[in-house]
Amino acid sequence: MSDHQAAVDLLKANIGHIPSVEPDIPHVTLFPWSVEGPEVDALADLVCRSVVQLFVDAGYPMVIDRTAAEPNRAIQVKCRQCSTPLIDTTVGQDGIAMVPGPQVIAGLSQRRLECPHGIATLEDQRRRIEEAVAP
Repeated sequence: MSDHQAAVDLLKANIGHIPSVEPDIPHVTLFPWSVEGPEVDALADLVCRSVVQLFVDAGYPMVIDRTAAEPNRAIQVKCRQCSTPLIDTTVGQDGIAMVPGPQVIAGLSQRRLECPHGIATLEDQRRRIEEAVAP
């Protein structure tokens, strides 16, 4: 369960009849955002303000500290010899990149060992097996 599950549950329970911030419109129930125009834009603005107000009224802080820590950085891991990109990921503020281990390992294991590190062919895989079992 995520840290925001209570907020998700609150929005899910109210999404069909969000209490409006406008006194003459009791609930917002229409979402026609596939059509463009000033009326739709005004409705989208009303819905967004109403959703934010719903969370504020329920006690969820909605203040964003823009001076907080810097955002995650996108990085690319490349081979030192041939500069072939091997992994694209993000590094958190703590300098750690959290990656899905099984997918990363499986992806790297499909690459050729020799530069450049393209995807290994069936012939490359056959050669690896023969080298591994050779005396």
